[in-house]
Amino acid sequence: MRTTRWLTNSAPIVVALSFIGALVSIVARWPHQFGGHGNRNHMLSDFISSGTALAPPFAFLVVFGVASLVVRRRDIWGTVACVVILALSVLMVVGSMGEALAGSTPDVPRAVQWFSGIWGTTAGVTLAALSFGSLRERRQSKIEDTA
Repeated sequence: MRTTRWLTNSAPIVVALSFIGALVSIVARWPHQFGGHGNRNHMLSDFISSGTALAPPFAFLVVFGVASLVVRRRDIWGTVACVVILALSVLMVVGSMGEALAGSTPDVPRAVQWFSGIWGTTAGVTLAALSFGSLRERRQSKIEDTA
C-alpha cells in the first residue's frame, strides 16, 4: 500500500497549500482569470464562487480536503474518496492550465498566472497518478484477501 501512503500524505499538503494560495490571492487582490476575469473588489465572493488566481473555489477545496482525510480509510469510503481525489485532480489540471493560458490583465501579474498553472498542473497530475495507483492497490488487496 505504498502508493496509498504517498497519497494520504501528499493530498492534505496540496489542500493546505491551495488554501495558502487563496489567502495570498485575496490579500494581493489577484482574481481568477480563467472562465472570465474576476473582480478585485469582490475577492472573497469570487473565491467562494470561482476561485482566485492561485486557488480553486472554496467548495472545491472543502470537498478536496474532506476526501484527502477520508482516503486514509481502508473501507469503501476510502475508495470513494480516492475516486473523488482522482476526479478533482483532473479538474485541477484543467483549471490550472486554463489559468496559465488565460489572457493577461493588469489585475494579475503574468508570472503569477504561470506559477499557478505550473503548480496546479504538477500537483494535479501527481495526485491523479497516486489516486490511480491507490485504486489499483486497493483492488489488488481485495483480490488477494478473497483468494
